[in-house]
Amino acid sequence: MYSMNRKHQRNKIILFFICKTCFSIFFSNSKFKFSRMLWKKQKDDVYGLPNDQSSTYFTYAILATIATVIILLLIFGMRKSIHLVAHLFHESGKAVQSMPLIMFQPFVTFLLICVLLFLWLYFFLWIESSGFAEKKQNAQRLTYKKDEVIQFARGFNIVAVFWIIQFMIGCQHMIIAGAVATWFFTRKKSTLSSPITKSYGYLFNYHLGTVALGSLLIAIVQIIRLIFTMMKSLVKDAKNDVTRSLYTAFRCCLYCLEKILIYLTRNAYIEVAIYGDNLCTSGKRAYHVLVNNTLRVAAINSVGDFVLFLGKALVVACCLFIGCKLLEDKQGLHYLAVPLTIIGVFAYLVSHAFMTAFEMIIDTIFICFCEDCELNDGQQNPYFMSKGLMEFVEKSHKVLKIGDAAIEPRSQTARWLPED
Repeated sequence: MYSMNRKHQRNKIILFFICKTCFSIFFSNSKFKFSRMLWKKQKDDVYGLPNDQSSTYFTYAILATIATVIILLLIFGMRKSIHLVAHLFHESGKAVQSMPLIMFQPFVTFLLICVLLFLWLYFFLWIESSGFAEKKQNAQRLTYKKDEVIQFARGFNIVAVFWIIQFMIGCQHMIIAGAVATWFFTRKKSTLSSPITKSYGYLFNYHLGTVALGSLLIAIVQIIRLIFTMMKSLVKDAKNDVTRSLYTAFRCCLYCLEKILIYLTRNAYIEVAIYGDNLCTSGKRAYHVLVNNTLRVAAINSVGDFVLFLGKALVVACCLFIGCKLLEDKQGLHYLAVPLTIIGVFAYLVSHAFMTAFEMIIDTIFICFCEDCELNDGQQNPYFMSKGLMEFVEKSHKVLKIGDAAIEPRSQTARWLPED
């Protein structure tokens, strides 16, 4: 018990250090860039050099300062609940420690998406260059007329690119959920062997159709959104205010539907990994779990997403700082906005890919915890979860002052899974 408390206290300190580091980097970075801008401006005024770099530093200093103030206010507002995330991150860290290769799954997904997009581009060029030569009257060039089969292939190819991307992302979610669920519901975790390989096997043997259906639903909504976006130029010229209002409302509804569908399918994949049911049954079960734990889900997601955002911001800020140091004295470069923007975008995409995998691990552990509380009572049937995770929830009742109907407080004699 004393060792566990020391671990939790250490995690709280680490989490606080991460938040403080992000704040310090933003603050010092903005102050450094502003001072650097003033020095560069004085030198430019003396020697008559262009002040494009000074404008870039000044803009970056303003944005970094605004971000610093916002992050500071958010940390102050969430000061009472941010230490609770340490318990959940501790469990996720234990899962990653047991399965370190699970964090390489985004890299595998990226490579597969690139290969499939290359094949899609090949078929796209093949379809667009196909047709029957036809020369129109009073025309000096030939045109290629596409029959119904080629037009159908063109439409299907457009649908396929959305479907392929969502299918690969869904496979990643299913693999991570399967591996983490297998790890969570194994009592002797030291004897667990190759959970990621088993998750791959379950995916290819049983759940490819589930992922295909879930990704198809998301792709259809995205295509409808794309069609509405292409209609923006037509609605923009409309003189009727009602038409423009309805168009904006439909786009907003489609955006919300896409986000809800993505979130629900993610949790449905977790239920599929636990029980092995189809997508509809698992989606219904995931919906009931989320509804029965609405307040707890909102609290954990808000704090957890904020901490993950701090991680992304830390990566981007460090990359931008290093980029500024490497490019500031480069000959022939007078405007840093373009290379810094490219560096920031790539840094964000890489950090987002790996943070998404870690977020899926956290969501899987939380859903597994809810199912563990439903299946076991801690008396005759001991919990699969560790005692530290149960203490996290009990402490969340005190700090966050929430109580969900799905999980009732357990007695002091409840049995947990012993720490390995």
